[in-house]
Amino acid sequence: GDYNNADLGDFTPSGVCKENTCASGKIGDAGGRPTNLPICPIPSTNNKVYIALAGGGLLVADSRSTPMAIVGEYGQAVVYGAGCAGGQSGDQMFINAGVSASSAGAVQSMFAVFAFDDSKFPSGDEVRYGRVPYSQNSPMPIRVFQDAGNTRTNGNVEGIKDSDTTGQLPGVTTRRDSHGVAVNPNDKFIYMGDRIANVMEVFNVN
Repeated sequence: GDYNNADLGDFTPSGVCKENTCASGKIGDAGGRPTNLPICPIPSTNNKVYIALAGGGLLVADSRSTPMAIVGEYGQAVVYGAGCAGGQSGDQMFINAGVSASSAGAVQSMFAVFAFDDSKFPSGDEVRYGRVPYSQNSPMPIRVFQDAGNTRTNGNVEGIKDSDTTGQLPGVTTRRDSHGVAVNPNDKFIYMGDRIANVMEVFNVN
């Protein structure tokens, strides 16, 4: 393939800004992607790479394409920011969302889990050459879990408060931070760590 200007451009296949601050064009649906600092690239068995972003939103790329091609794009109100790690069971890819590693994260609380059907994404060539319909926030993920105490940060508009100033001592703080994933060897359970509350949440993949 060619690393030409189009591949390095500001726009996704849907014609919106990859990052909200691009020089021209419009912001994507559901809040777009305000800060495209990659947090964790998460590969799947179907050769897709889920790219978690600091400010919220998500990009999915086809790792078989050269250069890698965007085959899925999500706004921050659909997939919250600062997720680190994902785990796959069958065709289900589970991605988390957490708090920022910057100073702003000191008063954030976020534990959320999203599930994607990894088999539903087209190939890079199908998107690049217009062989299949393509739209933002599709396929829509399932929000598996969202903690009731999540702050209204990194794309979450349903939080009960703007900040949580209870610190980070386990057993004292009310803050959460989903971080790290493990998959049970029989693929029946997903384990999501919380590096502030010092607990592990277990989810049945069914």
